[in-house]
Amino acid sequence: MEYEDIYKAWMDERDAAELRPLKKDFYKELEEYVKSLVAETEVLDEKSVKRRLLSKEVENIRTLVNDMARLRNKKVLETALRGNLVLSDAFSEDEERIYTDLVSITEKSKKLLKDATEGYAFEPRKRKTEEERRRMLVRFLQAIPAIIGVDMKTYGPFKPEDVAMLPAENAEALMRKGVAVAVEAK
Repeated sequence: MEYEDIYKAWMDERDAAELRPLKKDFYKELEEYVKSLVAETEVLDEKSVKRRLLSKEVENIRTLVNDMARLRNKKVLETALRGNLVLSDAFSEDEERIYTDLVSITEKSKKLLKDATEGYAFEPRKRKTEEERRRMLVRFLQAIPAIIGVDMKTYGPFKPEDVAMLPAENAEALMRKGVAVAVEAK
């Protein structure tokens, strides 16, 4: 990883409305890169131009990464709150774990409100069987990478003409995007 890679990732994230894909090991590579810069800085003379430049580069990297993380977190949170689907290849490994937890919390909150307003708050068994029935059979019209469903399970990747049983919320989101169509059971 180099400074230009970090700057490009930040620019891509800043300029896009949707979450931009990151390498799975982005943060691990970033950590190694910053450690190497800090180590190099520490062995240089405090008054040297190179040390000042390296220190400024580390400071700039931290600023870029903090802003990029803020942008990505905002996009993920807004997407999760809308109940939309985020493709799992957009996340680094670390972000994927955070997103899974976030979606879980969001879904639990929605279920609590729905259960309370439908009178299921004291009938958890009945509610669970209803949830299990909320699945849809879809046929894919185009290839997509693996996705994380609202049930926190990974589905896919899928190729055109693949058929899969997905949680209804995920299936409906894919159909709205024109990626899949419902398959009628006879």
